[in-house]
Amino acid sequence: MVKNSFIIAGLVTFVVFSSGMLLQWNLDQRRTDDVLQRINDLELTTNSLLVEKELVEVLDYKACTIQLQRSRDISKDVDRLGSVLESYRDSSIFDESRYKDLKHQYLLLEIFYWAKLLESKKLCDDANYVTVLYFYNEKCDACKDQGLILTELKKEYGEKLMIFSVDTDFASVETNVNTLVKEYNVTATPTIVIDQYRKLENFISRDRLNSEILAAGPGGP
Repeated sequence: MVKNSFIIAGLVTFVVFSSGMLLQWNLDQRRTDDVLQRINDLELTTNSLLVEKELVEVLDYKACTIQLQRSRDISKDVDRLGSVLESYRDSSIFDESRYKDLKHQYLLLEIFYWAKLLESKKLCDDANYVTVLYFYNEKCDACKDQGLILTELKKEYGEKLMIFSVDTDFASVETNVNTLVKEYNVTATPTIVIDQYRKLENFISRDRLNSEILAAGPGGP
């Protein structure tokens, strides 16, 4: 009787554990599918934006304001995708390689829209925003605090501050990341590049970073 009780208890434990693992796997799969769908949507929008640019040039149509607003709207989608991806990283226990693939795709979208916003800023007189390229990596302790400061400033400035993060760990596998790391001679993390030309190395206090952003010209929050 005692032996049978142990067997039954073991079976119950196994069933409960297996059910929990299966539920977690299903949740992870849903998160992965959600991120993939968001990435696919952004990539489709990116292609639409590229075609629109060609049409503007061919038809000699002055669409600066429209392109600027589209770039801003898409940047919001990139921000939201980043939040979803971070949530996936924090809660997932499966398939780390899959997460890296998704992050790689997301990183390429960030670089594209950073470049796009810089282009719009050069072409459009009413481009009242500052871009920030934020270099970090997962092993950098100071990067966590720097990221929190950037998040706070983003909440204050809204569309006047466009932040794009670049994980330098991808420099060895992604040519575009490697190009940016070399272009700005990134030898330490965190490193921040404001509006393409102003480079700040190592941890930057909130007050100093805020002053640098204001000096670049977006106006107050």
